[in-house]
Amino acid sequence: MVIFWWTKVWPRVSLHQSRQVTLPTIEKAHDLFDLVKQRQKETLASDSKLLHLDDLIHSDSYNQWAPMILSKCMHGMDKQAAPCIKEANPSNIIEAQELIYPAFRLKLPTFTNSSMKAMWLSEGSRNDWWRVTDDQSWAEFAVFHGQNIIFSNAAYRGDPPADVWSPHGCMVENVSHASFLHNLDGNVTELANDISIDTLVIATTPDSWSFQHFMDRVAAVWSQAQLIIPTTAKKDTVILSGETPRDAIVDEIYELIVGQHLHKLKSVHAKRLVFSCRAPLFHPFTTLRITETIFQSLPPSSSSQRDVILFLSRSIGGKTRNGGRQILNEVEVTNAISAMLNATGRPEQLQETLDKYDVCDIHNMDETGLFYRMQVSSFDNDMYFFHA
Repeated sequence: MVIFWWTKVWPRVSLHQSRQVTLPTIEKAHDLFDLVKQRQKETLASDSKLLHLDDLIHSDSYNQWAPMILSKCMHGMDKQAAPCIKEANPSNIIEAQELIYPAFRLKLPTFTNSSMKAMWLSEGSRNDWWRVTDDQSWAEFAVFHGQNIIFSNAAYRGDPPADVWSPHGCMVENVSHASFLHNLDGNVTELANDISIDTLVIATTPDSWSFQHFMDRVAAVWSQAQLIIPTTAKKDTVILSGETPRDAIVDEIYELIVGQHLHKLKSVHAKRLVFSCRAPLFHPFTTLRITETIFQSLPPSSSSQRDVILFLSRSIGGKTRNGGRQILNEVEVTNAISAMLNATGRPEQLQETLDKYDVCDIHNMDETGLFYRMQVSSFDNDMYFFHA
């Protein structure tokens, strides 16, 4: 287990100019940054529909980590950049954004012994996504790219496939948008059993039914898609993923982010189909956005209330539940955390199991979210442990 500490590699502009947008209650603005500033100044009526924009005005991750948005094909851009795809041939693409996410770095964990550290660093040296700094304190991640594309009059017919670990799945390297594309002279015939949607976000990611992969994939697609549909009402937005969620907490989170979520459908027609499947698997913006939205729905808390250091185990009764991978040093890690808490005189208590919280049986968002928000503390910079 690694608890992340996000830090920028260097300062960057959060968002550059995007298209002009006509809003129902907001005057025209030049880019998303201006839209957010204008929305912050407005007083919303109690019966006003919440827009995706309203999530961003309360978002620290938007302020600090949002990607640069490029919506026009410019000299020097790759021909596969989203705006260049749109401009190359007339088609039903009505908007396209190339997103450039700022580089960042993560604090390396504390290791329980030198052999574990050497093994981890050796494996990490083969990773193309990041490099370890010379002082072995940080992992530095380069710039990530993402794409948002909106298609008019498009249909989902099973591609990208849902809930399968395929190179062609949503958020996997070879995902394609070709099935949604047609020329302006063509048309998509609605089938008799089609469900018709106004604004549909495709999120048919691997194992989308599970809490873990909903949080690390479906939520990333949603947070990126918000950048291209900021003035669409959340209640008027539909997400399509795979199997019905196994855990009720996933259904509760869906209710916070969209108006409706559809599952395991092979045929859906949309007036506006949002393709955001080319999103980074992990980045401060996409990772933190969903956590912010959950916490915003809960009562506020203070750091003085947080008295628990929570250890999320993959072991039950001495047996590992981790998809075939073995946990080698769980006892050593928990002992090291306890020793550091004692040595530094911190008041928190290390907790591995909870009467009201079982990480393998997550049910209720209010109960789980409140526990994290009210009681779980965070480590200081030097207290990150590697869990093999």
